[in-house]
Amino acid sequence: MSTAMSTPRRKLLQVASRPGPADLLALLADLGWDVVHAKSLKAARALMRGQDFLVALLAIEAGAREFTQDFEALRECSEACEWVALLPRGALESCEWLRELVLHHVFDYHTHPADPRFLGQSLGHAWGRAMLRRRCLATAADDLGLVGRSAVTAQLRRLVRRSAASDACVLIEGEYGTGKARVARALHACSSHAAGPFVAIDCATLGEDAHERFARAAGGTLFLADVAHLTLGAQARLVRFLAEQSVLRTKLGRDGSGATRVVAACETSLAEAVHAKRFRQDLFFRLSVIPLTLSPLRLRKEDIEPLAHHFRSTAASARASIARGFSRRALAAMKEHAWPGNVRELSSRVRRALVLAERRLIGPEELGLEAKAAGPIDSLQAIRVQAEKDAVALSLDRASQNVSLAARDLGVSRMTMYRLMAKHSITPRASA
Repeated sequence: MSTAMSTPRRKLLQVASRPGPADLLALLADLGWDVVHAKSLKAARALMRGQDFLVALLAIEAGAREFTQDFEALRECSEACEWVALLPRGALESCEWLRELVLHHVFDYHTHPADPRFLGQSLGHAWGRAMLRRRCLATAADDLGLVGRSAVTAQLRRLVRRSAASDACVLIEGEYGTGKARVARALHACSSHAAGPFVAIDCATLGEDAHERFARAAGGTLFLADVAHLTLGAQARLVRFLAEQSVLRTKLGRDGSGATRVVAACETSLAEAVHAKRFRQDLFFRLSVIPLTLSPLRLRKEDIEPLAHHFRSTAASARASIARGFSRRALAAMKEHAWPGNVRELSSRVRRALVLAERRLIGPEELGLEAKAAGPIDSLQAIRVQAEKDAVALSLDRASQNVSLAARDLGVSRMTMYRLMAKHSITPRASA
């Protein structure tokens, strides 16, 4: 049986002024690729809007810095797509904008004339990376924006999904910066009210126009932030509003999506406010039908690293930053920090680090944190293993995550390099 018959067909977008050489196209076909040709970036953008490509082969012949901006816009058409570049020989030595493009935007690159088999291997590795990225993106979407790998966060996701199926009021309690607004939006997103508006109100500023502001959330979700700060007058108006919603749901029958879902949040215990007679007891019982309590970040440290990577990849400043990850010292410092500002503080520190970073790996200094103090001396074997892991990671950084160049830097074969990467659970980081 031929390779083409046994290998599942995969689509490859080739961006070049003319199709590639016949021997290259024949090899790609044998490797299971269906090649779709686009003669320009503009044509490629049109194709990517209508078709699903996970790997693209880009032939760069000539151009100016504007090419980089056009290419960045093209990359935004598909977040999962990985790019492999074909470059003129010697181009990287003489063209700074091309070096920047290769450094930040492509998975791998080859120079003319490219070895077809090595190029085929690069495309295969790029396909694997793209599939992994797609699964990660799907997982992030499934997590409703509630990033983290701790058991506490997993339980929170389950509670959010179960709570979203009901129209009952939800009371979210948690310290400053624990993500109460994010949880409220997640509740809205997976509820029957998702098509309606999400209206957030700061209860500390609520006045005589309370009922009018409540009405803006009709058919959607009304999120009451800092509900403990409601004045007694505003509390009375909220009681009346909730009573009206109850009547409306009765009229609507089983499909209550035309009514308003109310989600309230507070940093302090609302039960204590009731006990101190600062909050109406009847309103407390109406709001706390489904109580959710958010744990502070210091009690779920397994979430720190995935949250830090999430904030780095989604921050507006990430695209212009040289930083592509966090050093081991930075990760250790983040785990040691008490995080009095919780997730909001972590987000702020990561954004600050992206602006200040002068290296590919963010250190504790850019985060404004002290590095973790040195622990007991490791065994000689542990030191050797760590040194090997550091050497592999450093070589990949020096080679801009290009495995072939990193292997050459270490003086080993490409297969040995992949074996070392698998041994230490290292994968090349995708360009951000």
